[in-house]
Amino acid sequence: SAKTVTVKNSRFTDNGSSGLVIDSKGNITVNNSNAYEKPSGRGLLINNTYGTGSVTISGVGTVKNDYSGNNSYGIEIESAGVVTLSNADATQNLYGIRIDNTYGVGKAVTIANVDCSETTSSEGLLVNSKGAITITDILSNNNASSTGATLYNDDASTPQTIKITRGQFSDNQSSLGLQIYSLGTVTLSSVQADRNIGNGAWIDTCSYNGGLDRCDGSGGLTITGTGNSFSGNDGYGLYIMSRNSVALSNVTVDNNGYTGVSITHTYSNSTGTITLSSTGGSTNSISNNASYGMYIYSYGTVSLANFNANNNISNGIYLTNQESPTPKDITISNARINN
Repeated sequence: SAKTVTVKNSRFTDNGSSGLVIDSKGNITVNNSNAYEKPSGRGLLINNTYGTGSVTISGVGTVKNDYSGNNSYGIEIESAGVVTLSNADATQNLYGIRIDNTYGVGKAVTIANVDCSETTSSEGLLVNSKGAITITDILSNNNASSTGATLYNDDASTPQTIKITRGQFSDNQSSLGLQIYSLGTVTLSSVQADRNIGNGAWIDTCSYNGGLDRCDGSGGLTITGTGNSFSGNDGYGLYIMSRNSVALSNVTVDNNGYTGVSITHTYSNSTGTITLSSTGGSTNSISNNASYGMYIYSYGTVSLANFNANNNISNGIYLTNQESPTPKDITISNARINN
């Protein structure tokens, strides 16, 4: 029968290969431990795909444990169970953090207080799951050869959510800041994806089925909180493909090398609305982009409020919902558009 593995208050460093490798059918817990500076291997490798056990990696309080400076992944997890990762410094690895729990169905991934910046050959964070993904307080900046973070749960049997609260995905040197593919609703709160070589954020909650001209997904996108920024990227600031409603609030999308915000919401089963709003007296800024400020192609009602869209090379705002099966309203208020 499956047995529990517990590692705590331990350090694994300066080994010729990986620091700590765990294979088990049962629950695995690693607490207040470090695995760093491996010249030819991973810091921490966990595999419990043989059973249904969970994986929990944690620290004490808010102190980050050290999984940095390894010549492979800082942390690599393959599991059929729930994965919870918190309080980890996985910086300056060849690869950052990889989590794959698609061996189980509907098993969640939860990440908190993690830094996976400055990888030299891959993403800072790669998550592949068939369950909900929830991330709080993450840094994934200055990665040299790929995205800041790539998140997949678009192979789930039923739509699962993705939520990021307080995340930075900036200054990645060969690709996007943040890339998300989901069948369910995506929520971003207080997220920055600035100055990336590619796009700032690419979010797909449609999962387009070309044979049927429809979305296999049912999700939408909500951006909320404060300080959301998708600026200074070489490509799009924010690129969105969605079946359901898109609601943006308190965003700055300036100085991108192509269109600032692009929203496609015109699939045969599209539903919901497109809204841009702000709170606390703030003003959204969608200015100084090298193509459109905001490009919206929708089958739904569109309402845009409290924004500036100035000095974009093409139109400040281009929006159409004229191909909607039924007439839909467009409302713009409290806007400055000078291009």
